[in-house]
Amino acid sequence: MILYSIATIEEFAVAENPGYMIRGSKVRVHDPDMIIRLQTFPVFINSYGESVHEPFLRLERIDGNQVLHHIGFGQRKAAALVILKIDIEEWLSSVNG
Repeated sequence: MILYSIATIEEFAVAENPGYMIRGSKVRVHDPDMIIRLQTFPVFINSYGESVHEPFLRLERIDGNQVLHHIGFGQRKAAALVILKIDIEEWLSSVNG
């Protein structure tokens, strides 16, 4: 999901107003088995249960109406993912052979 969405993640990472970057949601179809819905939120709850008033990007892999997998992060983690893109690609190649 991350690599399929890396262009949008990079756009989110550098956006001055990322909370409004994606109005509503977008669905991107990369192949028949990969449908990803992208959404931004102005506020999110972190893993400690604290409300964070920063933009948040959520990626969901969906099948019909069912969310199969999801991941979400703010701008700092989005920037880190962009920096690590090549490392992630190499790691996936080594895992998948």
